[in-house]
Amino acid sequence: MSLILRASILSLVFGCSLLFGSIGRVSLLKGEASLERFGSALSVKNGMELEEKDSIKTSKGSQIQLIFTDKTVITLGSESDFRVDEYLSDGNRPKAKFKFNQGTFKAITGRIGKSAPESFKLETKTATIGIRGTTIGGIVGVLPTPDTIFCFGGRIIVGSLLTGGVVNLPAGTITTVPLNAPPASPRKITPQDIIQFNEGLGVPGSLGTSGSLSDGLQSGSNEFQSMNFDATLSSPLSTFQGIQTFEPAAATTAQQINLQNVQNIDLQQSVSPNYDPTHQP
Repeated sequence: MSLILRASILSLVFGCSLLFGSIGRVSLLKGEASLERFGSALSVKNGMELEEKDSIKTSKGSQIQLIFTDKTVITLGSESDFRVDEYLSDGNRPKAKFKFNQGTFKAITGRIGKSAPESFKLETKTATIGIRGTTIGGIVGVLPTPDTIFCFGGRIIVGSLLTGGVVNLPAGTITTVPLNAPPASPRKITPQDIIQFNEGLGVPGSLGTSGSLSDGLQSGSNEFQSMNFDATLSSPLSTFQGIQTFEPAAATTAQQINLQNVQNIDLQQSVSPNYDPTHQP
């Protein structure tokens, strides 16, 4: 083989590694999940690296958490279907676009969401979600069931993929997005909404008399940890004592950084006693 041919092959391999390099990893998996990469099906393992265009599906009763290089954290519940459409955390034009096709999900935005929120996009089968220093949740069912979108922290803009209708969600509110209609007017999240969300993520326990979930998954190297948002965020989220999330030790630092970013947003103003969920700024 000539030196020129060898050099060409090495350049091609190196170029592919740059183009399809690691953008994150599986921080923790409970149960089973599969990953599709350029037509090949792979079994997901803890610590597995992620690439742009990867699609991940979780099995029934399984949960997974993903950490991306900008410290964005994505948690998926049972029978979820997720795809990384676009991702670039380096350079002058970072971007991220994630698609949630089915299941329950939770997303805490990282550096891209903070530095370039207009380039951080989430989609479900019926909705688009624009973010601003945000903790987001969603339940994506099977059509014709509308998608449900939660704003746990910060502020989001939820739009309909088909109708173009848009609503603004401050922290502590929820909307539903049908296939052929605009998003519903936002309303405050209820304890029952929290129970449904936690069940979708696979978190055991129920709301007790104190309004919090007493039974969380235990922490450990091979287990998910529960997290009490009320202990971390400011008072307007006190109604969310029951919100749980999966927190492996490797993700704790990323979550703390993101939650500090969320605190920088004026949540008091977002969920004031005079808040009118039907008002469109």
